[in-house]
Amino acid sequence: DVASTYHNMAVVLKPQGQYDRATALYDKCWANQLDTLGPGHPSVAKTYGNMASVLDAQGAFDQAIDLYEKCLAIQLGTLSLSHPDVAWTYGNMASVLKAQSEYVRATGLYEKCLAIQLETLGPGHPSVATTYGNMASVLTAQGEYDRAMEIYDQCMAIRLDTLGPGHPDVASTYHSMASVLQAQGQYDR
Repeated sequence: DVASTYHNMAVVLKPQGQYDRATALYDKCWANQLDTLGPGHPSVAKTYGNMASVLDAQGAFDQAIDLYEKCLAIQLGTLSLSHPDVAWTYGNMASVLKAQSEYVRATGLYEKCLAIQLETLGPGHPSVATTYGNMASVLTAQGEYDRAMEIYDQCMAIRLDTLGPGHPDVASTYHSMASVLQAQGQYDR
């Protein structure tokens, strides 16, 4: 319960940008979990992942990857290979790699994330749309505009179906698609 309380407090602080306080609480949570649960417990993995997300938000990408790798190692040893938490870790690692312009590695991890999501959530889930959008943004960064638009179309179809035309994620997808078209010189579209 003590570890969970530290964890929950840190989860609240991170979106507020209070990274140092969140990190201190995650450290306390992690220490408590190691003492009570042991180093290979899935809760320890989750804490590693959340600590990594704070580092990612601070731009400490190499440290974030290190913690995501620790998280993933525990998850792969304790959870099913198709567990949603494994997909979450793959997706977050891919996001960090994309920020570091490591597009090939990011794409591979997004593909693993997507495969798990399609199996566990189904093809019409909003999380699948998010992964499609992330994959398309990697392709855009690589200049693979036609393929990016194909994947943005998949993302948009899911978002329109599940979220409706007035949702901010739909607007964001339209914006991303427009950026691709602009890069291609298709200004009228």
